[in-house]
Order: sequence, then C-alpha cells, then structure tokens
Amino acid sequence: MPIALVDAHMKRRLLVTVIVLLELLVPRQLIAVAERFAFENPGEHDLRPWTVPAARVEALCWLALAIRGGWSHPVIRVVAGICGALMAVAPRRVLEFALDISYEDAEAIELRPWVTSGTRSLGVTYLRFALRAGTSEGRA
Repeated sequence: MPIALVDAHMKRRLLVTVIVLLELLVPRQLIAVAERFAFENPGEHDLRPWTVPAARVEALCWLALAIRGGWSHPVIRVVAGICGALMAVAPRRVLEFALDISYEDAEAIELRPWVTSGTRSLGVTYLRFALRAGTSEGRA
C-alpha cells in the first residue's frame, strides 16, 4: 500500500480514536461543542438523564471492539453499515430519533440548514467504511 494511503488511514483512525476518547472522558463538553456546531439555538436544551451515561457506554463499547479487532472489527462494520444506510436514506428521521432520545425538549431544537445533508453524507461515509473495512484496501 502506498505510504500516502497508510498515512491518511492512520490519520482517520487517530481522529476516530480521539473523538471516542473525548466521548468517554468529557461527554458533556463534546455535546456542548456539537450543539454549537449543529444547533441554531445551542445550550438552550435539556439532555435526558441517560444521555451522558449512554455516551460513555457507547464510547467504551467502541473502544473495546477497536482494541479487540481494530476499527475493522466485524461488529463495528455491521453497526456502521446499518447506521450509514439509515442516515443516507432517511437523514431527517434519524436526526428526529436521535434528538428525541437524547433531549427532553427535542421539538424545540433548531438545526442549522446543513445538518440534514451532512447527516446523509456521514451516512454514505459510514457505508463506504463498512464495505471497505474487510478488504485489503480498508484493513487496519
């Protein structure tokens, strides 16, 4: 594999690892940054009581799978593929669901205009990862 591809792959793995570690160690701060980035009205909404603990559990699961089999672990690929397909096909529904389970007042959240198309693009990225992760091109 060319060095440039290895470097790009390693950078992506590092970025994902850093985000997962932030989600584990400082979930409230990560959520606040995400709100400022994605909401027209950040900081005005109440998280459900389980949102922060659930974020930590999610991060622990991702880290355990990554340590056990790298980011190409079959479970990660399946979850990324399913989530990616849903995000790519029905981004508004995915956003509504995610906000509803995470916030007490989800209906009052005003998303920035780019969030829906960004969710669709992220879904396509997840799908590409899920499909390539098992190939020699996508292996960790």
